[in-house]
Amino acid sequence: AKRLYERFNIAAGAASAKDAAIDGETSPDELTITPESLSQTGNLPLETAQHLLRDYGADYRRLIELTREDERLRGRLVEGLPQILAEVVYAVRYEMALTLADAMTRRTRLAIVAGKETLNCATIVADAMSRELGWSGEQTERQIAQFTAEFEREFTVWACASLGNHE
Repeated sequence: AKRLYERFNIAAGAASAKDAAIDGETSPDELTITPESLSQTGNLPLETAQHLLRDYGADYRRLIELTREDERLRGRLVEGLPQILAEVVYAVRYEMALTLADAMTRRTRLAIVAGKETLNCATIVADAMSRELGWSGEQTERQIAQFTAEFEREFTVWACASLGNHE
C-alpha cells in the first residue's frame, strides 16, 4: 500500500475477500430464492430447481435465462432425473464443452448417474450441441458414435463389475 501511494498517489484501504463471491459461487445474502419459488417462477419440476441451485449456485440464473429463450431446453434428459437440456447449452457456452462425451460424462454426469439411459438421450443432446457449435449432420453422427463407443468401453464394464457380473 505504501508503494502504491508513493508511486501513484493512491491510498489503499483495508481489503477483504471474505464476502466476495467467485463467479458461480453464492454469498449467503445473495441466494435467497428457495427451490420451491424457483420451481414456480422458472416453470420447472421441484427436483430440477433443487438440482440447479445445488449444482450451479448463482449461475442457476443463466440456466433459467436459457429456458426462457427456448422452451425445449426445459426438457429432462432422462426420465426421473433432474438434469435438463439447458445444462448442455450452458456447458457449451460457459464451460467450453466441445464433444458429446464431455457433455454427457463430465458436465452433466449423466453417463455416471443414468447408466444406459444416457444412450437414449444422446441424439437430443448432440442435436442441441450441433446447433450451438455448428456441427454438420456428419459431425453430429460421428459424435454420437464416438460417445456410444466410449460409453460401452468405459461404463458398461464398470456397471457389470459393480454388480458382480464379470463377463
